[in-house]
Amino acid sequence: MRVDELPKREKLLAEAMEKRPELRAVLRQAEAQNYAVRAAKALYAPQVGWTVMANYMSGTGDMGQEGYLAGIAVGLPIFDGGRRKAMVGEAQAMREKALAEVERLKLQIASEVDTALRELQTALQNLQTAQTALKAAEEDERVAKVRYEAGRSVLVEYLDALATLVRAQVNYAQAIFELFVAYDKLQRAIGKGLPED
Repeated sequence: MRVDELPKREKLLAEAMEKRPELRAVLRQAEAQNYAVRAAKALYAPQVGWTVMANYMSGTGDMGQEGYLAGIAVGLPIFDGGRRKAMVGEAQAMREKALAEVERLKLQIASEVDTALRELQTALQNLQTAQTALKAAEEDERVAKVRYEAGRSVLVEYLDALATLVRAQVNYAQAIFELFVAYDKLQRAIGKGLPED
């Protein structure tokens, strides 16, 4: 994979916004707060209730009575000491807090994706550099060995070339490791490999 083959930032951000479970959770909280505001505002509406009662009594003479009672009650609280207004204000404040948390989390996710993408780009460039250095060290070691075997150089020159080759191999292995770490960070930043809710 080359740096120019990496997915585009916009695509990664869209995937992260869709897959990150903590964002889905705060979006649900914000939605719940919208319903809480509607419920608090509903306290200003008239309250309507109805009731039905039946009564039957048996007895002798005129004492037996039966009857039915039905009623509708409408209530409209006028004076409540500001309780309804306070409940609406509290619900609206909680909604604003939930919306602010959504925005904060979106910014955090975007920052994590950007950082992970930059780290992956850097790791890819480091790997390409380490590959080039490894090829050069392999060639230098081969030339130094041929020169030493032909009697054109001393053993120290060959050992220096061999030490440089070993360092280049270690650097290449480290670059591969860092590439995999950066790739894993990017996958986690966009929500892959995280538990689903």
